[in-house]
Amino acid sequence: MHARYFAAAAAAAALAAACASAPTPYAPATGASSYGYSEQKIEADRYAIRFNGNRATAANAAQDYALLRAAEITLRDGYEWFAVVDRAAPDQSTRSSNPNVSVGVGGTSGSFGSGVSTGVGISFGGGGARTVREPAALEVKMGSGPRPDQANVYDAQSVVDTLGRRVALGG
Repeated sequence: MHARYFAAAAAAAALAAACASAPTPYAPATGASSYGYSEQKIEADRYAIRFNGNRATAANAAQDYALLRAAEITLRDGYEWFAVVDRAAPDQSTRSSNPNVSVGVGGTSGSFGSGVSTGVGISFGGGGARTVREPAALEVKMGSGPRPDQANVYDAQSVVDTLGRRVALGG
């Protein structure tokens, strides 16, 4: 009897894990509230770039995706480097969309006999993983020629080579 309950609980946990959302892929957003990247041209050499990720998207991934998009736009528009002139990191929560499963086993014995008991607990959310709530946002200014030697200035081709490879590998 206990084995049946344990099997049912395990099946429910597996189903819940399968239903948990996957991180937002690197792709254009299809609407104002959609997940993915978007950009707005501010001036000929200046853009506002956003990456909106779902709760399963890690904050550092959203920031990397915004940087990657900035680098792609920089190269597309014929520039070599870009400077991040303003940055808004994603607002984060400590909720997790991943289900947690726990199993307990106990036993007892006494004058009336002995017994063994098993229990299965399933929780949805409440873990400690940091997840994105608000989009990663950058304002970038692009340029060509000698790159300024500052921490917020990036070589566009290097960013595409490094972050683009990570995105292609799925993370």
